[in-house]
Amino acid sequence: MDKIEAAKRRQAAGRDKQAWDQVSQQDTPDAYRAYLDQFPQGAFRGEAEAKLQEFQQDAADADGRAKARATEERLGLTPSMARLVELRLAQLGLKPGTVDGTFDRSTRRAIRRYQQDRNLNVTGFMDQATAVRMLSGGFQIKLK
Repeated sequence: MDKIEAAKRRQAAGRDKQAWDQVSQQDTPDAYRAYLDQFPQGAFRGEAEAKLQEFQQDAADADGRAKARATEERLGLTPSMARLVELRLAQLGLKPGTVDGTFDRSTRRAIRRYQQDRNLNVTGFMDQATAVRMLSGGFQIKLK
């Protein structure tokens, strides 16, 4: 009887592993949920739950970025104003990249550092509080 039980356990573990391999290749929230439904005590339960949390966090992050982008768009920053933001970030040593009026990855990183250093809402996007604080004090423009 013990040999039969051991064989059943090995077979069940094999099905669990095979299902997990398929789920890992699909790498979707629905696939992980289906795995957990089929194998609620499966060997890869913890990994499946962690992946579902990652997907949820990614969705929340994307939603936050979309809201932050919309807030920045409502400011109506012109290219000249964007260059002033980049120039101010450069003056502060935050390395925003090329001062060209386009907020690229380097600019977003510099904005995040600026916000973090000043206990502002850290998004990497301009909002009213960031703009007011950044452009109000100690700004110097050097004309050539």
